Amino acid sequence: RLLDARLALQDSEHRQRQLMDSFVQRYGFSLPDHLRETGVAQQEFKEDEAVAKLKNIRSWIANFGQVNLLALEEEEEVQQRYDFLKEQEADLLSSIQAVREAIEKMEKTSREKFLATFFQVRDHFSQLFSELFDGGRASLNITDEDNLWEAGIEITAAPPGKRMQNLRLFSGGEKALLAIALIFAFFKVNPAPFCVLDEVDAPLDDANIGRFNQLVKKFAAHSQFLIITHNRRTMTIGDFLYGVTMEEDGVSKAVSVQLADYDRTTEQPLPAAEELAG
Repeated sequence: RLLDARLALQDSEHRQRQLMDSFVQRYGFSLPDHLRETGVAQQEFKEDEAVAKLKNIRSWIANFGQVNLLALEEEEEVQQRYDFLKEQEADLLSSIQAVREAIEKMEKTSREKFLATFFQVRDHFSQLFSELFDGGRASLNITDEDNLWEAGIEITAAPPGKRMQNLRLFSGGEKALLAIALIFAFFKVNPAPFCVLDEVDAPLDDANIGRFNQLVKKFAAHSQFLIITHNRRTMTIGDFLYGVTMEEDGVSKAVSVQLADYDRTTEQPLPAAEELAG
């Protein structure tokens, strides 16, 4: 019996060493170290609790399902996709920020250029208005400077001897002169090589026609004007005259004449259409 007991003890010690070695190989540390860290060594070992806990762990492992051997590869693919999307997101956010900065810069530049041009046009408009009306005052105003892109332009004017009034109360000639002053104010800020005026002098009387002609001659030094008119005084300021005459009923004929040799210092009348045609 003593020999059997010794053999059983040796067998138990051998199994214990195997379990210890197996524990170290599986978890990377020894069982005694684990027991000391968890405090189990100082507690009374309860087999029923240990068996029940082991059963729960095995049940949890069984319910965990099969191990996906391709999980690492899939994780790497997902990580690459995530990194790509993050990079795209960063580029998109950077582009959005760049566009916002560009919009802010454009708005700032546009506002500065608009206001600079507006103030120049306003000064020239006031000057030209006084020149065309032989006095008086006029101005351009922005209706809402805080909301520049939605604001409008308000025109206020007072011809000589009159108070500031709404443009609807102006006569046809006064409206025409005011429009001419505004057009030529733009020309002074940004001259154009050509300008076409279609019967803008029609509502003007003789005195205003003279001031209009003087203004056109002054601007003609920098721009070429093509004026459509029926006014003889306006025709006299041109270098070339083109017209249409009807010598016979239903038959139109274009005529032209060079006025370079015409004496502009006198008020002699222009040749009649029949003389031009001849």
